[in-house]
Amino acid sequence: MPIARTGSLVTSNGRLQKRSVPCGLIEASKDLAHLYWGDEGVFAYQAFEHINERFYDGQLPWVLIQWAPTEWGACLGYTRVSQEPVVTLHPSIMRGLGYRVEGDQHRNPWGVEDGVLGAVYAYEVILHECMHVWIEYVLGGSTGESSHNCPEWIAEVNRIMPLIGIRGVKAGMSKPKRVAVAGELTKRGKQPTKVMRVSDGDLPLGAVSRFPHGVRRHLGLTDYYCRRELPFTPDLPDETLERWRVTCNCALQHERLEITT
Repeated sequence: MPIARTGSLVTSNGRLQKRSVPCGLIEASKDLAHLYWGDEGVFAYQAFEHINERFYDGQLPWVLIQWAPTEWGACLGYTRVSQEPVVTLHPSIMRGLGYRVEGDQHRNPWGVEDGVLGAVYAYEVILHECMHVWIEYVLGGSTGESSHNCPEWIAEVNRIMPLIGIRGVKAGMSKPKRVAVAGELTKRGKQPTKVMRVSDGDLPLGAVSRFPHGVRRHLGLTDYYCRRELPFTPDLPDETLERWRVTCNCALQHERLEITT
């Protein structure tokens, strides 16, 4: 999802400053999440802590997570980079599409298939936003033409894909390139060409930009969400997990890959 920057925290070595957060503030943010967003607020922080440990060896800075309509409207997740990272999750992630009003042309602005939204999808939205936090706060920011079409994002996608069970494909940068097209030969007897954007990898930029869901969808693997299996066990009431229709399958936790900074 897109990111927004407010202010600059670039240090002398060109990286964004990673600030420590008092433990009291960490607990307070969890308490506030529970107070304002209930079980969804608790789940978001448990998912964040699991992702931080599983994918980043606990090296992510602490994140303020809120459930609210995103600043970009059609996005289900949004990261604002300021003095400390702020992640906004759209409440519709957990509701699924069952709340839609019949005949409402805006009932599914995200183009997400029925049965996909829910806690498992939310976990991967949080993972997506954590990737932005890692790049902006630990690696020093993206260096490409966008936050998704840059070497740092591509490297993270390729590092994380096998950790979540996606193998056999590779993400690559999308670049303009002159390619041959169908048509009559030119006056010089050559195949006509045109400049098009092509990927250096096996996946289109649209799928890579919406990773993980975009890649799963491109590969026809969205049944992963419909199985409702989380890679960790949330510390939540049984009735909540039953209402969300989720179970834990810790076998989904694949081997770690070394992270680079």
